[in-house]
Amino acid sequence: MYVRESRRMKGRYIFKEQDSTPFDLYQARKNNDFNNLKLRDGIHKRVMNERMENSIGYTSYPMDSHAVSPYSQYNFNQSKEHNWVGYHKGEGEFYLQNLSASGVIPLGTIVPNEIDNLIVTSAVSATHVGYGTLRMEPVRMGMGQAGAVVASLAQDLNIEKADDFFTDKFIWKLQSRLISKVLSGLFNF
Repeated sequence: MYVRESRRMKGRYIFKEQDSTPFDLYQARKNNDFNNLKLRDGIHKRVMNERMENSIGYTSYPMDSHAVSPYSQYNFNQSKEHNWVGYHKGEGEFYLQNLSASGVIPLGTIVPNEIDNLIVTSAVSATHVGYGTLRMEPVRMGMGQAGAVVASLAQDLNIEKADDFFTDKFIWKLQSRLISKVLSGLFNF
């Protein structure tokens, strides 16, 4: 059985739509104006080039969600005014290809908020919309590999508290090991 989405844990960081788009979608929804999208101010202005100090990987798929209504309830829509033809796929359906950008995945998305000695790489800490870009298999495989490296490093360094995952020393070792694993896989070292 394939389960697209279910319950997720609350981690040290909650991955949100803002982590995967440089646009201010909140203001666009509030003003009901998606024709004049503006870049957000602050840390997320350029998601693709943003440096997050505790990143464990990158997203690679647009935010999306399937509808919750059955296909038989979908309605065909045509808009001559906006020159498009398409399907309204029901409540909850979206595919934000033009609004998503590759973004970094923070370590806190796989580290639970209140439990030590546990790494969660599938039911990660994310909102429904943010999870749309994390749920793809290549991204989940990357988070799984990062989780394995976190566990291995924690054992090597005798770390028992999750707070210690967020020290500069641990982050540097984690990212160095992740990069070396990627390079060794690409070049067969």
